[in-house]
Amino acid sequence: LTYAGAITKVRKCGADVVGLKLDDGGVVADDLRARIDEVQGSGRRLKYVYVMPTIQNPTASVMTPERRAEILAICREKGVPVMEDECYADLVWEGEWPVSLRGMEGGGEVIHVGSFSKSLAPALRLGYISAPRNVLSRLVALKGDGGTPALSQMVVAAMADGFDGHVRSLKERLAKKLDLLRQTLMEEFGTDAELTPGKGGIFQWVRLPETVDTSRLAEAAARSGIAFNAGADWAVDPDSARNGLRLCFAHAGETEIREGVGELARICHELFGVPTHGSNRKR
Repeated sequence: LTYAGAITKVRKCGADVVGLKLDDGGVVADDLRARIDEVQGSGRRLKYVYVMPTIQNPTASVMTPERRAEILAICREKGVPVMEDECYADLVWEGEWPVSLRGMEGGGEVIHVGSFSKSLAPALRLGYISAPRNVLSRLVALKGDGGTPALSQMVVAAMADGFDGHVRSLKERLAKKLDLLRQTLMEEFGTDAELTPGKGGIFQWVRLPETVDTSRLAEAAARSGIAFNAGADWAVDPDSARNGLRLCFAHAGETEIREGVGELARICHELFGVPTHGSNRKR
């Protein structure tokens, strides 16, 4: 599982995408080593390893410092570049932002990518890259964004002094919405919904029984004004996540969350007989 846009863009470039196993701590180090050995052993060139250590998308997991060190050590040993996508890192519910891979000892060759679109405003399409000089020099020559808008840069600069306070307030509001979403999912779907812990961000990853095809569910839900991300689009192997869905709760209000989840459960039951009952109701 990973960011759908990353899968799509890499495949459009004609490259193969190799999936990695995940657990609650993110990428599984032993599987990373095995996949690197497999690709390199076949004579193919492994371009880079793409990871989201802090608020992985779509599972919202956070890598421990120990796991980060393992991932970094394996990639350095194997001579594989690392691209670290930390666009959600400001939105960790508890504690401080964990040290990035690039900020760790031996992380000087990591390509670190961040964004202000999650922490300030979705319409603010402004991000940044921290990378080795030889990488940045090539990126500057290749970029074709038509010029980064000066107004966007001025907005971010103006927010700098109050940024920490803004993020604290934002995280409090998002955490309350996530609590409500999880509670409502349990009420409507009961044990038919498996929820990842969720340690921050703006989304919840849900697994439904294997009889459910969330791509079909998404089409039916859209006719009732409900939008979510079907799991198949967020996996290197679509079949492995055909019963998964990514629910984004950032924009929705409390009433929309309650009513939306209730309607989603009704539609899902009509199509697949799931859920059979929630914690407080029978269908």
